[in-house]
Amino acid sequence: MSTRSRTRTVAYGVSKCEVGKCVGWVLGIVVPALLMTACAGSPTNVGQPWVWQQGPGNVGEGKRQPPSQPRDTEPATADKDDSEGNNRYTQAVRYDNLLYVSGQIPIDFKSLKLVGETIEEQTQTVMNNLQSILNKNGMTTSNIVSVTLYLKEINDLGRVDGVYEPYFHRTLPARTVVAVSELPRGSQLEISVVAGQ
Repeated sequence: MSTRSRTRTVAYGVSKCEVGKCVGWVLGIVVPALLMTACAGSPTNVGQPWVWQQGPGNVGEGKRQPPSQPRDTEPATADKDDSEGNNRYTQAVRYDNLLYVSGQIPIDFKSLKLVGETIEEQTQTVMNNLQSILNKNGMTTSNIVSVTLYLKEINDLGRVDGVYEPYFHRTLPARTVVAVSELPRGSQLEISVVAGQ
């Protein structure tokens, strides 16, 4: 065998066949072993999500931690509720620093009667009711982080916004607007919120 043909089959003292075996060994054994090592310490509870600790710019920092166990929710301070004898309605629930306020329709908390003929009047009543519930729980509309607005007529959104927006002195909260065919008691709108401290 000539020197020239030997240099084609051997590079740095290893034949091409041996290089192929090394690559196969690395991909077949080393990489899976590294992946299994990285997953060591996974939660033993199947279906339990992992929580990445977040830092500035939403960049994961530190070691992954399983979430803390959820605590029971607590009833929040509420006004007389709109249940008409139905005890399944909870006006607001507190979970840690969050307050979840159930959908509010334009009713007077004392008489439990629908208030307002126009969409503007009904919006003002709902926003005042939400303000009352928030105040009783040590919050204001500035604490609202998310709003879900249900409208019987989606074309009324501009008129609703004219009454809704002045209740917020800083940035408006995240909001979802949903058009529906019917609301309780013939109301034209319903608003639920999530507020945080």
